Amino acid sequence: MRVPQEIDYSALQESGLKLPRFFSSWISAAKTRIDPYYLENEKLVVWRFFPGDEAEGPPGYCHGGFLATLLDECMGSCGIWEGLYLMAINLEVSFKKAVEKGSIMFCVCRLTSHKSRKVSAEGWITDESQKVYVFARGSYLSVDTAILKETPSGILAFERYRHLRSEGKSLKEALDILQSE
Repeated sequence: MRVPQEIDYSALQESGLKLPRFFSSWISAAKTRIDPYYLENEKLVVWRFFPGDEAEGPPGYCHGGFLATLLDECMGSCGIWEGLYLMAINLEVSFKKAVEKGSIMFCVCRLTSHKSRKVSAEGWITDESQKVYVFARGSYLSVDTAILKETPSGILAFERYRHLRSEGKSLKEALDILQSE
């Protein structure tokens, strides 16, 4: 599976919108550093990531569960920018090539369908040359955040983002406001 289009990873800072961290807190800095971006015209979420020592599975390589987690989180985060809070109901992951720990990699994801509350997504882990290491497809359910047992700061930021978008703010304007608060 090829990434849906050529992405100039070197120009992410200029072409992408820098995103706040809305992913699970257990994806720690010890496991990986993530620089999240959104390519608005392409509707792609792109995470540049640098897997650390805590992401190791086989010596020198990333653990497959860690890589599957990144894809799940990144695919789920695609819903945020559409105003949807997603929870996974099915995830298929295909490992093509081992990912070396400490290498600069990219997680590229997009939504592929949205019917009622069911949302589908796909994602890739690639290197800078866009060689695919891992491919995933996921099915998600769009849920109301009120069902959650706790309200962490990421949920509050998501709700604030959704409110700003409902007021007619563009995605960039909403992100600028969130990042200044």
